[in-house]
Amino acid sequence: MIDAIGLAAVFVALAVAAFVASVRIGILVGRRLDVALEARVAAAEAEEGPPSDVPMLENQDPQPGGNNGREEYSGE
Repeated sequence: MIDAIGLAAVFVALAVAAFVASVRIGILVGRRLDVALEARVAAAEAEEGPPSDVPMLENQDPQPGGNNGREEYSGE
């Protein structure tokens, strides 16, 4: 009986270690993806100019069909 409890404790410890390792790996991968996406957006802005959701300056004319530089809250 004591052997079974010891074996169960070892399996629980291994499961906790695997969970912690997977969370750490997920955080590291997420950071790399975030940096890569930001770099991609910056490269696209350099080629095409700023995206349409960037607030406009006062001296700019609004684009037809645009939102006049205001962002809408989508509740996310």
